[in-house]
Amino acid sequence: RDLAPRDPSGTSDPFARVSCCGQTLETAVIKKTRFPRWDEVLELELLEGELEGAVLSVEVWDWDLVGKNDFLGRVR
Repeated sequence: RDLAPRDPSGTSDPFARVSCCGQTLETAVIKKTRFPRWDEVLELELLEGELEGAVLSVEVWDWDLVGKNDFLGRVR
């Protein structure tokens, strides 16, 4: 919530990138908001024993139609 504005409109077009054990999934982009709520389920297929010592990383990015996406933050 309260993401940094990265677009001229004063909002962002955020999506999240979730990574664990070499797998990465992305949420849908939610346009023109600083307070995204995805209400999505992302399923990672992990082998037995892979979770021991595993790190779950969630990055939030601002999607851009032209140019590179803008990094907004990360939690591990």
